[in-house]
Amino acid sequence: MSASKVTIIPSEIPDNVIRLTFSPIIPLVEDYFKNPANIPGYIEWHKKRYNRMPDNMETLTAILEGVEI
Repeated sequence: MSASKVTIIPSEIPDNVIRLTFSPIIPLVEDYFKNPANIPGYIEWHKKRYNRMPDNMETLTAILEGVEI
């Protein structure tokens, strides 16, 4: 049995397939980021992974300060 190579081109995935695939995950991600205790770990992970701060620091800071966004 030989391995096959599959190339996925995100821009060619229909919007309805993206929605159906990811819509169950969105509430979980939103809940994760609503909890201020999760933000420092996410920032550290992002800095290690991308060698820079996240682009959405204003939103993350608001969550840490308890500001409704």
